[in-house]
Amino acid sequence: MDDTLRVVCPDPGSEKRYLKIHKVSALSFTECLLETQKTLVVTCDGSSSSQKATIIGVRRYSPLPSSEALLFEPGETYYWISTSNGEKEGINNTQYGVCAADNMRLVIHVRHHSEVHNTT
Repeated sequence: MDDTLRVVCPDPGSEKRYLKIHKVSALSFTECLLETQKTLVVTCDGSSSSQKATIIGVRRYSPLPSSEALLFEPGETYYWISTSNGEKEGINNTQYGVCAADNMRLVIHVRHHSEVHNTT
């Protein structure tokens, strides 16, 4: 908790640079498909704004009230995938894409503060 995630879109010269990353269920994560219960996290569409790193705060509450705020709960696990195929015309694909082809998926385990261990 109270950490940040830094998401960097592929380089403009990259072969696969058009991506949408969604927060999904465990089933969607396993099957590489988007269901209705998904949340868009980042869009990499080659625009100048997508070339800047997206900083996501790992927190329970949003400092700004928004129904689209990405919030995290201690002890929970979150799943992110991209079903885009990397091409401009495939950015809105709803299944497989780079999730299946390149294993473009991420599991985020949010730990309780009490679970943080001192390594000294």
